[in-house]
Amino acid sequence: MNENLQQQNIHSELEEAREQQRLNIPAKRLLEKLVPIPSNVLDLQRRWFWELLQNASDYNDTVDIILELQENKIIFKHNGNPFRPIDTENLIAPDSGKDSEELKDKDMIGQFGTGFISTHILSAKITVEGVIKSERIQDSYSKFKFDLNRLQYNDKEALKKSIQDSSKELNQNVQTIDYNPKEFNTVFTYDLTIHLDNINPIEIVNKGLEYVTDVLPYTLAFMPKVQSVTIDNQSNDFFQSKSKRFSIKNRTTDAVDVSVVTIGLKENEEPEEINLKIFNEQGTEIIVNIQQGKILPYPKSITKLFCSLPMIGTEDFSFPVVINSKSFIPKNERDGINLSNNDVPNRNIIKNAVVAFSKLITHVSNESVKDCFYLLNCPTIHLKNETDKTWYKTNILDKIKDLLLNAKIVDSYSERILLKDTLFPYIPADEMQKETHLQFLLSFYKSVTGFKPNKTPEEINFLNWYNAIDFSIFTKNKFTVDFLLDEVSKLGDLPTLSTKLSDSTKWLNELIEFTLKYDDNFLDKYSIIPNQLDKFLHRKDEINWDEGIDDSEDGLFKIHLLITGNDYKEILLHKDFEINTTLLKREKSKGNKSIAKVIDDGFSEFSGDRESKSYLTALRLTFKWFNDSGLEIEELKEMFKWFASHRPQLFLETFDDEKRDQAFVIVQSGKLQSLAKLAESNLSDSEINAISNNVNSIKELVQIVGQIGSMEGIMEHARELLEDKLHFDYLKRIGENVELVFKEALLQEGIEAEIIHQGWGSHDFEIRNTKNGQSMFVELKSFANGSTEPFKFAVSQAEKAVKKPSRFAICMIERPVSDGEITPDFIRQNLMYKENITDHLKIALNDNATFDKIRFNPNEVKLFVNLREDVRVMVSKNILTDNHLLFNNLIVNIKTQII
Repeated sequence: MNENLQQQNIHSELEEAREQQRLNIPAKRLLEKLVPIPSNVLDLQRRWFWELLQNASDYNDTVDIILELQENKIIFKHNGNPFRPIDTENLIAPDSGKDSEELKDKDMIGQFGTGFISTHILSAKITVEGVIKSERIQDSYSKFKFDLNRLQYNDKEALKKSIQDSSKELNQNVQTIDYNPKEFNTVFTYDLTIHLDNINPIEIVNKGLEYVTDVLPYTLAFMPKVQSVTIDNQSNDFFQSKSKRFSIKNRTTDAVDVSVVTIGLKENEEPEEINLKIFNEQGTEIIVNIQQGKILPYPKSITKLFCSLPMIGTEDFSFPVVINSKSFIPKNERDGINLSNNDVPNRNIIKNAVVAFSKLITHVSNESVKDCFYLLNCPTIHLKNETDKTWYKTNILDKIKDLLLNAKIVDSYSERILLKDTLFPYIPADEMQKETHLQFLLSFYKSVTGFKPNKTPEEINFLNWYNAIDFSIFTKNKFTVDFLLDEVSKLGDLPTLSTKLSDSTKWLNELIEFTLKYDDNFLDKYSIIPNQLDKFLHRKDEINWDEGIDDSEDGLFKIHLLITGNDYKEILLHKDFEINTTLLKREKSKGNKSIAKVIDDGFSEFSGDRESKSYLTALRLTFKWFNDSGLEIEELKEMFKWFASHRPQLFLETFDDEKRDQAFVIVQSGKLQSLAKLAESNLSDSEINAISNNVNSIKELVQIVGQIGSMEGIMEHARELLEDKLHFDYLKRIGENVELVFKEALLQEGIEAEIIHQGWGSHDFEIRNTKNGQSMFVELKSFANGSTEPFKFAVSQAEKAVKKPSRFAICMIERPVSDGEITPDFIRQNLMYKENITDHLKIALNDNATFDKIRFNPNEVKLFVNLREDVRVMVSKNILTDNHLLFNNLIVNIKTQII
């Protein structure tokens, strides 16, 4: 009897030892995975959701997922396939079951069981509910429920007991059911009140979901099995998480549209739609968010690498866009990939990603997709091995750089340009404050863009490009202050600069102002300061403020040039650039006294031909300046010390023998005072010659004026004659251009018209349709700039306007102040057109008819009328110019009348 008892005890102990041995491996695995959790909160708070999503995806062809956020607990559930018996065992005693032969060909992502352990960051206690499908009995399903309690996560023996407790609870809670595959049968409930040491589950959930809602659309694009994910927030604990439903709206081989619906939308609120574009090369995918023709930025902290799920830890991987490949071989921690010589599969995937990136570049170039600066975000290579770094730079980064440089991805002010042709104004930050740096950068950008408008990004996105581009990689795109100032300096002068800019003075003033504030030493290095001859000088050159030097036509500048052979303006700052008051020191200034001294020295030291034209002209102009300056003689003597003391002698040098005789005649005539007044008047030489050559006519005119008492009547008639002549001459000059403009405008409208320039009689132009013979008549009037005088029409013109009111156009054009070139564009822009004045003209024509009866009365006794010119119809200028139409209106009317 004792022997049997002993054997039983031995058997019991052996069974217990076997049980302990069976529990050792999973308990050890649990201990290894649970103990580090409190130390890896920052990492795991972003992983827990993906581990649950991975397990839901791995064993299903399609699956929908719901995450419920309730008070003190969260519930993760899905409508995927039932559990296998081995799956429940792996949850209780982790030892991955994904190695079985039947699952080798399945589309698996992670490691079932071990990854799931990390979700204990949410709770030490997880309640698992689900359905088990029997592997032996066909269509046999049972529901189950058990707890996974890892509260004593750092005690191996306690973990063994927890495994036993869970197994026992599973065995006690298995119940056969009628299985409904559409229901959310798989449920994981996390009790947030029971947690591992020093962990705040509410904070973990909030932090994790903030990341999930940003990255989930991209994850769904890479996980076709997952049809939808709903995050249902039923608690105030999770204030950062709104209830949302993420679902795939459309999916093609190269695009995925993810619909994001906020649960509880108001009637007028539209669901958000995220349009993700995918570019594939041999199973390697890259993805970008393109909405309404614009690239949108990736969510903050998105991983650059996906193995269907985000590979947490690859946020700074050196590639401009997100890469996904199910064939990636991640590191054990799933926080990156190795790229050594031995990691050929990973290297090939990244190479394929470059090819996919080239497809993306082609797409954004061809479709003119905007905001391509997001494609430049390529962090520094983080590879420890120098050989690996060299391989990556040569095979990946250099090729990406070439693709970007040779693509039209930058929008300038006028066109889409290649990145390699784009200049990015650059200001080094150094120790400059951020606000100051930004001010200088934007100011410099304005200058560069004014100078090279088709070489810089448009203003709205300049800072985005500037912050995105790595100038250590794209070195030739960096455009510095040195570069701009050097280019301007090499132009040499303002006229050359004006060929590149519409308002070169304003632009250069702003550039100088910027340079003064940024680093005024550049003004000594580069010549960009204009003198009064428009030439560019350095600040260190001889250049001075102009303190009001007399710049009249025959003033001190001309005298200086004649006597010295040099232009004094060479050393004077251009007047238009005096706006920058700190450009030069105030003591660097020149006035009348300064230039007078140089002129005075020039006369005193003159050693050339004193009978030369330049010398004698300088003498005469100096004497004239003495008389016209209005300065006291003492001040003049101080300014021109040598000249003033030699004035009598120098005066005689200005006369030749003939002029000395003429001066004697003037003095002897007794008319010196009157002739002096004539000389001091503003009459030109030609005007005085005209008077002297028409002495008799002038004499007669003076006698007539003396008899009638006033010249106003004579002047009025003279002005009328002059206006008629100016009008006639002007029309003669512009006639050919008007004819050309009419022809060109009508041809553009598809009308082949004959333009007949008559220039006299009832009209100036006849515009005749050569196909149907229909005509339109145009009378063109010009008037002096600013004139308020009425317009005058021949009676024949008025009559034609009344007879053909719709076919007679009255056009007006204001003569410019100066005799500039009269171009077709000038006529298009300045011509005025008036229609419907028939009623006004009828009144005048009725008056003319009455007047003709008086003039041509056949009676022997009648009223005598003496007219200096033909009778005309006079129309107030306001009647024609107020509410006038434009050239385009005239063309429309002509088109209407002659078609």
